[in-house]
Amino acid sequence: MGSAPFLNTRFMRFWKIFLVFLFSVSVFPGFAQKPPKLVLTEKAIERGSFPISDGVQTFVFHYKNDGDSALVVSRIIPGCSCVVPEYSTDPLMPGDSTTFTVLFTPPHTGKFSQMLTICSNGVKPILRAYIRGFVTEAEEKKSDNQ
Repeated sequence: MGSAPFLNTRFMRFWKIFLVFLFSVSVFPGFAQKPPKLVLTEKAIERGSFPISDGVQTFVFHYKNDGDSALVVSRIIPGCSCVVPEYSTDPLMPGDSTTFTVLFTPPHTGKFSQMLTICSNGVKPILRAYIRGFVTEAEEKKSDNQ
């Protein structure tokens, strides 16, 4: 009979801790932070037509952190070596906006559609963005004699 009070004390301590935990989780759920949320202003940028002689084209994507904690874009993966993303890995605070730039060097003429994979610590850790357009032949320069 000497061990029964020890078991009861241990058992009661467990239940008190469990009930305090259960109460805190049910009463204070609003204190949990929402994870960061990357929101792109545009998911695709359409460039239209441009001559291949124009060379490198620049596309600028705007995005915002709509979460309650810092957003970090860890990587932007291009779909082709002709696409070079330029971005910051610095944390973006809740409510803040910024941009990333994409440089596109047309490898040939014709229609193009390149995908970018954006990796972050956001609610959706992987998002996709696209650049599109049409590359035409180089414009011929008119000579002064004609």
